[in-house]
Amino acid sequence: MLVAVIPEEEFLLSNFRRYYESSELPMPDRIQAREIGFIPFNGTMVRHYSLQDARYANLFFRQTVPRHLYYSSAYYRKPDDRQMKEKEWLGAELIFDLDADHLQGAERMTYGQILEEVKKHTLRLVDQYLLGDMDFPEENVQVFFSGGRGYHVHVHGEDIYTMSSDMRREIANYCRLEGFGSQQLQKMKGRSVETGTGVYVRFSEYLSNFMNALAKGGIEEREIATGILGEKVLSRFMKGIGVDANGMSQGGRRDQLFSPSGGPGIGLTGTDRTLLDGLLEKFKREQSCEIDEPVTTDVHRLIRFPGSLHGKTGLEVMPVPVGHLNDFDPLVEAVPGIFKSDYLEVNVPAPVQATMLGEQFSLPEGKQQIPLCLAIFLAGQRKVRLE
Repeated sequence: MLVAVIPEEEFLLSNFRRYYESSELPMPDRIQAREIGFIPFNGTMVRHYSLQDARYANLFFRQTVPRHLYYSSAYYRKPDDRQMKEKEWLGAELIFDLDADHLQGAERMTYGQILEEVKKHTLRLVDQYLLGDMDFPEENVQVFFSGGRGYHVHVHGEDIYTMSSDMRREIANYCRLEGFGSQQLQKMKGRSVETGTGVYVRFSEYLSNFMNALAKGGIEEREIATGILGEKVLSRFMKGIGVDANGMSQGGRRDQLFSPSGGPGIGLTGTDRTLLDGLLEKFKREQSCEIDEPVTTDVHRLIRFPGSLHGKTGLEVMPVPVGHLNDFDPLVEAVPGIFKSDYLEVNVPAPVQATMLGEQFSLPEGKQQIPLCLAIFLAGQRKVRLE
């Protein structure tokens, strides 16, 4: 079935209206205590609304047809007061925002590649840091696809809601491994060794595996060490590494990278310190989570409303069970069902490639007939015309 061709903004507005009229959005807990904000199709951010219940909320969405819809991570006694100090803050969820803004090399990635890379950081944040190191109960952790280029992670709990911005900043810095050196790692030793989790334990294992592989002639490890020390210094360094009968590095420089008390890097100088610091920086790049720190520290933050549509993609902001995150495909599962069956003729001003519903599209310049969901996705980014 073909849909009539209409101008881009009117086309998007019409389809967003269809979506909200046919949908019942899931409500965040204590919806009456949340501030609501939205960006309409013609205008700027409108905020300081409150919604009393699910029925009233869905009626409000159908009347306003938001291009972007938000709610506060905070709970207020008077969420609709226009002065923040008069809202009477009662607490806030702990929020993590992960998207392409902080990804190295994102400008060279396709949209699909960006989503996969951000998912890796989200999985690491949830599995290693929130459920692992911080031991939050899984039922208190919610993951949402943002509808755009990443994910939002919400943590609930009475002990969470009253956290100060400074406490939230400490958590954010830990997940980002911001400012971490060997001294900071050593301070974590006690709890990490006791629980068997934490950055200290992971780096100690990483360092041990690296040195064992280097001692046994690992090509990749040799290249990394050369990049840190240079070939001449590394050659001298290698003379201090031995391998025991089980193929494990023994004695010499490998053990010097740990303090007598078992901590990495305490009291080291010279080549040993240079190598350790270089490996720690590499470890941090591979094991940190690229989260947007200001979002985590802001106790008044507006975040995308579950079930709403993202105004630049037409994809749904949707919850993703923690156990399903690894297999979640937003370009299939976050496509609203109401947009899946129709087709539309569009004018493509310049060749464009995109993936949608598990299919790759390579669209040449000119008129093309494409799935409605793809037309909405491309129209939201001004990559097709509707004439």
